[in-house]
Amino acid sequence: MMNRYEHIESGQTVELVDSEVWFIERDDLDSNEYVLLKDNAGKKLVMDKLKFEDNFEKIEFDSYKQLASELGSLVDTKNKAYGNSFNKTAEMIKLFLQDYQNEDGTFTIPECMVEVISRQTRFIDKQSRIFNNPSGDLMDESPYGDMAGYSLLGMMSDMDEM
Repeated sequence: MMNRYEHIESGQTVELVDSEVWFIERDDLDSNEYVLLKDNAGKKLVMDKLKFEDNFEKIEFDSYKQLASELGSLVDTKNKAYGNSFNKTAEMIKLFLQDYQNEDGTFTIPECMVEVISRQTRFIDKQSRIFNNPSGDLMDESPYGDMAGYSLLGMMSDMDEM
């Protein structure tokens, strides 16, 4: 969100995702540099870096109100694409932690559960995306890829503890 740019002529805004794109296959004759962008609908596009620099200007946020408006738009877009998983995730975590619930409704959890809760929150969030949009991720992201990455991180953490 902080790397937003506006097209000088049309006013279209894009987000700079990566200033150096490595996944583009180039032959030895192509010495151009590319940037990875994302438009307002979440569609990713690649553009020649020089063309990008000539045609887009960075949007500077000059007030908290402007920044909050941008953030609100981002949350609206993501909620439309993924559904509101915020409350669902909390309910799932409470369900999994029932064994740690006290009679007064509070929870007493051992310190080792802090990392478990952190990891599982990410998984539940990604699963919520899949259930909300079973035909595919509307932001062209892979929740399955994210979960695979979290699994690798968890495995490495487990290995470090051994």
